[in-house]
Amino acid sequence: MDRESWPVADECRYLLVRAGGSCCAIPASAVRRVVRNLPYHPFPGEQPYFVGFSQFGGEPLAVLDLHTLLTGEEPRSHHGATVILGRGSRGRRTVIGVAVDEALRVALIADPGGTTSPGSTVEATITTLGGEPVSVLDTSVLFDHQLTGTEAPHG
Repeated sequence: MDRESWPVADECRYLLVRAGGSCCAIPASAVRRVVRNLPYHPFPGEQPYFVGFSQFGGEPLAVLDLHTLLTGEEPRSHHGATVILGRGSRGRRTVIGVAVDEALRVALIADPGGTTSPGSTVEATITTLGGEPVSVLDTSVLFDHQLTGTEAPHG
């Protein structure tokens, strides 16, 4: 049977990215697009993980540094790519961008169980994939108004 035709739940697919030298897994169901070298405008005085504002599809887009969100450290990512994440239904859509060094590939992770990432601003568990530690991101927290400064629609 061809690998592409295997029946796999969307919850098992993750976009692997590199951010600040670490490998991270983002649920593929939340990824809308990966944009290289997306220009953004820094916004002084915000949280260290807040890179700035950009636009996507003509709408404002808050861009967050994924490495800083996961570790609490100063930004170390080169921001070579921005992963556009989205959620919403029936015309109500919320999008947010996470800045990373690069998008690597889509991987299957059947059970992302592991330990909780220490120092993390967001929910993430650490697991291994191919012998390498991977932080598996829970994207639902990224849409929380405490991170973006705006109330996200619920539903």
